[in-house]
Amino acid sequence: MHLNDHSLRQIDDNYLRSLGTEELRGLSLRLLADLKEAREQLNQGPTNSSRPPSSRAPWARGERAETAGRKGKRGQARFIPIALTKACSRRATRAADANR
Repeated sequence: MHLNDHSLRQIDDNYLRSLGTEELRGLSLRLLADLKEAREQLNQGPTNSSRPPSSRAPWARGERAETAGRKGKRGQARFIPIALTKACSRRATRAADANR
């Protein structure tokens, strides 16, 4: 950026009126360069920068990214009841003890 935050805060109507033609032209060129640079940064995304695809906003991700890694019916959470997992772990412990 060509102008820092402090410099931008100093620019007001009175300041612009105090500048001559060449000074206004120079300020306009710096402001234009800053605007172009800011727009380039704003328009960067994972497809045109070094940012990873996971940095995309959730609403910008396609359906494929939302369901990646999930199995089962779409829109349903996978659920394993706690009682079932406890029963399975008890059976596994008994089976391990029986094999010793």
